[in-house]
Amino acid sequence: MKRILFITQYTPTKDNYGGPSALMFHLLKNRPPEHELLVLSTNKNSVPINVIKMSSDTLKAPIHIIPKSVYNSIITSNKLNKVLKFIFRLKLPCDCYYSLSTKTLSQIKSYNPHLIFIYPHNNITIAKQLRNYNIVVCGPDCSSLHYSRLLKDSYCFTHGLIKDTITKYYHRLIMEKEWGKINNTIIYLVGYADTKYFNIINNKEKAFFFPHPHYELVDKTISLQHNTLNVIITGKYDLYTYSDITNLTRGLINFSSHLIIKNNYHFTFLGRNWEMIVNKLKNAGYNVNHVEWVDNYVDFIAKYDIQIFPISVGSGTKGKVLDSLSTGILSIGSRYAFENIAIKDHESCIIYDDIREVPTILKDILSKRDLYEAIAARGKASVRSKHSPSYIINMILQFATTKKYHINLHDYYKYKHI
Repeated sequence: MKRILFITQYTPTKDNYGGPSALMFHLLKNRPPEHELLVLSTNKNSVPINVIKMSSDTLKAPIHIIPKSVYNSIITSNKLNKVLKFIFRLKLPCDCYYSLSTKTLSQIKSYNPHLIFIYPHNNITIAKQLRNYNIVVCGPDCSSLHYSRLLKDSYCFTHGLIKDTITKYYHRLIMEKEWGKINNTIIYLVGYADTKYFNIINNKEKAFFFPHPHYELVDKTISLQHNTLNVIITGKYDLYTYSDITNLTRGLINFSSHLIIKNNYHFTFLGRNWEMIVNKLKNAGYNVNHVEWVDNYVDFIAKYDIQIFPISVGSGTKGKVLDSLSTGILSIGSRYAFENIAIKDHESCIIYDDIREVPTILKDILSKRDLYEAIAARGKASVRSKHSPSYIINMILQFATTKKYHINLHDYYKYKHI
């Protein structure tokens, strides 16, 4: 029996709870049976006891919550961050300084793990404390790449975020460069461009790309033959979607005569901050509704035929895109939306170069329904095969043990846009 220790800020849960807590849950849930698991969590996401119990039962592993010491409460305080940085000349983001107590370190020594997973990759001090163990640090993406992309987007400039973005970019660069100083660690990132950027920062092969797993499978009948096709857009109207949604709204309004003449499309926006967009499209004559929250996300989106991902800023892999593809929804989105996913444009998804192409794509779907049904079906099959949690955790464990990297990167990375 091999022992895995998982040290995390976010108590693992089936769905994201108060933060990105689902990624490692689904990977570790699908670990090979010969791997025992112990979870130590700071519970930054404030998961209640009953949910922790459910996670523990599903993972078949004890989950111990690490009490936060007075020192850690102070050193990682966002409110005290600026003062502490000034006094102690701290260069890293505040939560990088979280450290494990002597008691916890003694507990880890007694457990004697063969492999330690650390999540996410701001736990630099913890990794230094455990540098004598075999460690896999789960990113999940490259923070500095995100800010470098934000500096290319209109949202940064129209919302006066230039100085703040540059400051955060600088601190993330320092944080990610710090990993180059820690031996016996490999960084697992769910983005190939993220991996390249991370390794450029460190001038060494420190990070490795592994696919992002899909979480929950729902089966639906793929059919685009009904008179009115249901389109869904999820998330929020924020920095990740601002530029593309703004242009999509203009495009739909200008193209409305081609799409609303026979009530061909019904649009639903799921999430917050969509009110202004919804009202503009309603005023243009579109059939639109707004849903702020649903209890079961995947079951809800399975009712829809088409999902649009107007992502103008982002890095890594987008879990909601995997949900859509693996369910069998025809998925339309930007190159950022589909990066690091095992699909191909116009074969298993639809990728736009300019979001103003989307109204024309929607019109084309009405005259080529069979063609687009086949695209949705191929997207579903590819993601279910190449983003399976058991497939990915086995790849990671094999690599952590042998240091032999076996993955066909061509399947997942096709676009040069660091």
